[in-house]
Amino acid sequence: MFPVQASVFRGWPWGYCCSCNFFPKPGKPIVKIKTRITGSMGLVLALFSLVTGFGIYGLHQSKQVFIRHLDAKVAFERALSGMYAQGLQGGQALRNITLDPANQTGHENLVKAQEGFEQQFKKAKALAADDVARQAVLEKIADMFSKRSAAIADVVAKASAGDQAAAIRLIKERETPLWRELRTVLLDQMKAVSAEMERSRTASVNDIERLLTLMLALACVSAVLGAAFAFVVVRAVTRPLEALATSTHRIAQGDLTARVSIKTRDEFELVGTRFNELADNFSALLRKVRQGTHQMLETATQIAASSSQISASTGAQSDAASSMAATMEQMSAGVETISQNAHSAHEVSSEAESVSECGGEIVAVVVTSIEQIAEAVNQSAEVVSAPRRAFQSHLRDCRRHQGNCRPDQPVGAQRSDRSGAGRRVGAGLRRGGRRGAQARRAHHQVDTRNLGNDLYHPRRHAKRRREHADRCCTGG
Repeated sequence: MFPVQASVFRGWPWGYCCSCNFFPKPGKPIVKIKTRITGSMGLVLALFSLVTGFGIYGLHQSKQVFIRHLDAKVAFERALSGMYAQGLQGGQALRNITLDPANQTGHENLVKAQEGFEQQFKKAKALAADDVARQAVLEKIADMFSKRSAAIADVVAKASAGDQAAAIRLIKERETPLWRELRTVLLDQMKAVSAEMERSRTASVNDIERLLTLMLALACVSAVLGAAFAFVVVRAVTRPLEALATSTHRIAQGDLTARVSIKTRDEFELVGTRFNELADNFSALLRKVRQGTHQMLETATQIAASSSQISASTGAQSDAASSMAATMEQMSAGVETISQNAHSAHEVSSEAESVSECGGEIVAVVVTSIEQIAEAVNQSAEVVSAPRRAFQSHLRDCRRHQGNCRPDQPVGAQRSDRSGAGRRVGAGLRRGGRRGAQARRAHHQVDTRNLGNDLYHPRRHAKRRREHADRCCTGG
């Protein structure tokens, strides 16, 4: 038995059913899908080729048998028919010679008929070389032909001698019975050959029909086997694809635990292994992304808080900037005012130079006036302190009087005491008022008009001071 490649059968439904030594142990995938499909299709093609070849061979054999039998039987039948025809022709020529012995055509036709019969006999004998029964029949036909030929020779001799009656009598008594017997044998053999040909034809037709039936059966078997192998191959291809599609759909729906289990020992198993590795890597990548996203979320939260603080600080800075802008505007206005005031101060300083010339004189007058004012202030203080002392003395009197009032006194007595105290306080206040009026009159007696006249003596100085005051008011 020739060794069979294990890769052709590995992965098919029967798996490792064969325990031959040339089958490798289970391990890495060794069967390719192309090999599996090619092997299956090759097996189906081999079955189909076997059925077709068997059918063609059977048809060829039937054809050869039919042709061989047909040719032999037809040729034998034709030989018998030829002998029959030549016998008829010889009998007709013999009768023509009997009627007209001098007619050479009749003699020639008789000779041709005899020679033609012998030729057809030789063909029939050659065709029946393998058939003993036919050879026996042919020997009988040859014996009859010899007897008839002798009778024909006697008839021709009688007719040539001019004894027509004797010739006719020989024809009736010897030639005709021999011909009838020979004709019967020939016709029987022809019928037998025809029947045998019919049987051969029927047998050939039956053989062809049986062969066609067998071919159809084998074709059906090969078709069923081909369909079975195709189903197995398609299932072996589609099941891993369906498993891959299902797992891929689950992963697409968010189920990252989906895995595929393919144990076909071919590229699909390798694809399934790579798919599982891809799913594992994808899950790990998503976990890393989730962790990174969580970290990014925390960072974003911190950034948001910082942004809020920055926004608040920005708002405060904006308010401060607005305030600063307003302050800058105010400062600008103030600087302008200061510039104007500085200009005014420059003018005032110029005026101060002119005023300082008469300052010495004014200082002396001011000192004298201050001394007078001091005296007037002292007098005013004495005048002001007199009513205060009087008021304080009255307050002490009121407290003493209030302390002297007892709760057990009658209400009328208490009211009379209070009214007396009030009258005393009012008298004291009136006395203080009179003293204050005297002090004010003494204060007004101080002469300040000369002091004012002395301070503002130069009229031009007074005019400049008024102009300076107007400018300062306008600038403020």
